[in-house]
Amino acid sequence: MATPIRERVIREIKEVQRDSPALALVKDDESGWTLRGLVHFDANMGEIRIDDTYEIEIHIPQDYPEHLPTVREIGGRIKEDYLHRNKDGSGTLCLGIPFALRRNFEKNPSLFHFVNGPIVTYLFGYSYYEKHDKLPFEDLPHYGDGIVKYYEEELNIRGEESILRVLKILADDNYRGHHDCPCGNGKRIRDCHGDQIRKLQKEGRQHEFGYEAEQILITIANDGRSLSRKSEWPKKILSSILIDIRNKMA
Repeated sequence: MATPIRERVIREIKEVQRDSPALALVKDDESGWTLRGLVHFDANMGEIRIDDTYEIEIHIPQDYPEHLPTVREIGGRIKEDYLHRNKDGSGTLCLGIPFALRRNFEKNPSLFHFVNGPIVTYLFGYSYYEKHDKLPFEDLPHYGDGIVKYYEEELNIRGEESILRVLKILADDNYRGHHDCPCGNGKRIRDCHGDQIRKLQKEGRQHEFGYEAEQILITIANDGRSLSRKSEWPKKILSSILIDIRNKMA
């Protein structure tokens, strides 16, 4: 049955296929849509030019664009130990910090721009990495540490516990202007980082902020570190793996 979301997705898939005809729609069911095949790009970054092709799989969820597509490289080219692969067992590529991806997507909200933006940028970076053992652009720290670094620069707040308190507000949709600011300076949120947090709230999605908080906590646990009891964790969006970590760290 045709629905507005399905009509939009099929229209956007056709747009992608005009540019990448070797990407075939191989699945269309209640879980979403799956494209599989070859993606070719000929791209420049400064003086660097790369012409390359990858075999990939793109899964578009049923609630797109509330949830953005996930991508796997299925040609066996990108190594399992490459740092920019998600470590959740899914085999998906880490295209960037979820909020940053969302912010970029909303500028040009279509599958075509998603493929030719973050996906091609990722593949471009890996092609360069294969030859030079480094990326052609500045890279954030990996996993939870990279998320902390991103928000520290975005909000001018320091410390993973402060960032976690911000992400809790956003993940739980629980902004209260009279509460203490998560930066820890003793001011009320409305008199401190309130405007910045409200801006993030409008631009992002609860599930994305919750996922980012999880990744920070998982990184802390994997490093053998602990959080003080004052740290607040998201309540509404909590994966089973994070519940296990919380119990161990309690």
